[in-house]
Amino acid sequence: MDASPEYRAIELVKGEHVENRRKRLRYQATYRGFKEASLLIGGFAMANLGAMSNTELDEFEALLQFSDREIYGWAMGKCEAPAHIVGPLFKRLQQFDIAKTIHGPPID
Repeated sequence: MDASPEYRAIELVKGEHVENRRKRLRYQATYRGFKEASLLIGGFAMANLGAMSNTELDEFEALLQFSDREIYGWAMGKCEAPAHIVGPLFKRLQQFDIAKTIHGPPID
């Protein structure tokens, strides 16, 4: 049975359906080695994965291959990130407001 054009557009990324890939990346981002990294990287993933393009998903997946301490240090500006890591997606991670994931939206 031939898939519709809409389905083919999101069908497989590296042998995996895009939504399954997003779920896997969300899990990997949320359950890191220490709580601060889990909150920062996982919170960023929860807020952004749904809107990421395939290219951004590739970049995020590549970023997750680094250690928690490296990603956290780079994102918090404690040490300089390698040039090949610094791009629009990484800059969004650096600007991500972790407090929103902890406290939620302000109550009016």
